[in-house]
Amino acid sequence: MRGLLGVSLLLWAQQPPENTVVPFTLSDKERLIRLESQLQAHKEASQAQLNALQREMSSLQREVQDIRTRLDRLEERMDMQFYALLGAMIGIAGAIIGAIFWDRRKTLQPLEQKIAEIQKDTSRLQNLLYALHEYAKNHPDLAALLRQYGAL
Repeated sequence: MRGLLGVSLLLWAQQPPENTVVPFTLSDKERLIRLESQLQAHKEASQAQLNALQREMSSLQREVQDIRTRLDRLEERMDMQFYALLGAMIGIAGAIIGAIFWDRRKTLQPLEQKIAEIQKDTSRLQNLLYALHEYAKNHPDLAALLRQYGAL
């Protein structure tokens, strides 16, 4: 047990007290300077990379804005083309309908003239038949003839 107590005292004696200052060696100082320089270099490299990324982002934002502007212009052109095509289609439909009406009028015009002539001839024949009826009242042989053909 004495041996154990002796070893513990030796170990306790070798431990530095908690309030004692540990000496800062030259190698520690050099290591700290190297660490600071590495951190500074890393910070500068990170800052350069960040600046490069910011420049790239701003150029990408400009490109996106240019694409949006082009798309807006393209959309406006498409709208104008749509309205132009719609107007052309309406114009063509109107022209076709007009041509149909004109063709029908031109086609029916000779028929209407023929019908007018036939009506004129019919009215003449009716007048002639009326005159024959009147004349047949005084002439029985004409009345018999008209009956024979179903005109009386």
